[in-house]
Amino acid sequence: YGTRKSFYINHFLKREYGSYTSLICIESGDSIYESLIQNVVLLDNLHLYLQNDLSQKEKVELICNRLSEIEGNNLIVIFNYQGQNTELSPLLSLRSWKLVITARQNINGTRLFSLPVLDIENLKHIYQSAQSSSVNGDELVFEEFIRYIEFNPLIIELCSKTISNSLDLDLNKLFEYIKEQKLDDFELGIDIFSEQEGNSIQLYSFLQKKLEFKDLTNEEKIMLKFIALLPSNDILIMDLVEICGKDYIANNKIEFVNKTNSLFDKGWLEKNNGYIRMHRIVKEFIVYNTRKNTAGFFSSLMFLNWLYRRIDENAQINPEKSFKFIRYGESVLQTIKDPYRENVYQPLLLLENAVLNALRWQERPKLLHDRWLDLVTRAEKYLDIKDYYLGIICNNTGLSYLSLNAIEDAKNYLDKSIKILQEHLDKDQQMILIAYNNLTQVYMQEGNLAQVNRCF
Repeated sequence: YGTRKSFYINHFLKREYGSYTSLICIESGDSIYESLIQNVVLLDNLHLYLQNDLSQKEKVELICNRLSEIEGNNLIVIFNYQGQNTELSPLLSLRSWKLVITARQNINGTRLFSLPVLDIENLKHIYQSAQSSSVNGDELVFEEFIRYIEFNPLIIELCSKTISNSLDLDLNKLFEYIKEQKLDDFELGIDIFSEQEGNSIQLYSFLQKKLEFKDLTNEEKIMLKFIALLPSNDILIMDLVEICGKDYIANNKIEFVNKTNSLFDKGWLEKNNGYIRMHRIVKEFIVYNTRKNTAGFFSSLMFLNWLYRRIDENAQINPEKSFKFIRYGESVLQTIKDPYRENVYQPLLLLENAVLNALRWQERPKLLHDRWLDLVTRAEKYLDIKDYYLGIICNNTGLSYLSLNAIEDAKNYLDKSIKILQEHLDKDQQMILIAYNNLTQVYMQEGNLAQVNRCF
């Protein structure tokens, strides 16, 4: 989305204009049939009058019959096609006419061409052409910005116009709004003119409208909302299958392949060799729209629980196997900002605990310690004082202190963990044994053998 498809087509038409006998350009709405029927210039050139009592299908047939009578090398260009693939059948079967279609979705019966990524210099030109100022002095910020938005020309143009029409906004400030998921901030409600729309728009509302869910099943919407929480690139479909657990792998292989194929055909995902990716801007606006829904991220609850389980169980048994899931967990935690976690707060605490626990095998303890303190602080505010999972988080925080040789703090959190876990002996006895074992390590490191014996 936003790859300036119309720009490339217009450039192609300027270069190849003389190669065609006849040329028709159509701006497609939701229905290509209506676009044809309402095209007065086309009907005049075809010397065709459509009677009102004819059905839509009959009118389109008359238009196509008249087009079939035109000899030569002819071209129809359809911009921004959004309709059903079946609507194109009469046009695809026209004799002596070629079709070029720009669309976000994939269209059956046509060859698919992905547009090339513009280089930095061309993108800089797009940015500068929309305002009087240059990027001189902000080269590093500009390069970071375009890489973050994945070289999307439309976003660059819209951002440049927004900056140009503002009083004190610059690229650095706007980029911070983007990274902090604050494009819907009222301070960015700046009117800019859109040549495509022919009127004034605003950055956030324009993109939100363009990226609203259309023609998706409920299951596809749930899938998209979860994928939007994951990294933009290199999502292995088989990883998604495994996240749901080994008992469901056979069924989910079919389910996930069918759903991702359908979302690819509808233009929401890119797909290659078993991997999928979602453009960052698409991902961001799915997250924006999910946040505004009263249910929030609740539709992803089962996926979040499954992801937590896969990271947690593999970290205990086979840490290396958990590594591929950690990047998904980290992406979820970074994507769902704290103010929007209400409906999934506990699952996200558990996911974060599992991620940090698994990262012990990759990161030095000192680098994780601040994250453990932040997690336990939030867990103590949100969870009940006797909550089982608070006991687990306190145990892990105690271990983090122990790795830094902070003996007293380690003892405090491990004692707190044991007190909580004693309330849940009917549910889990193994965890309290682990906590006692960790406390034993603290006393051994302290050289307090009497307390070591007490633990046993």
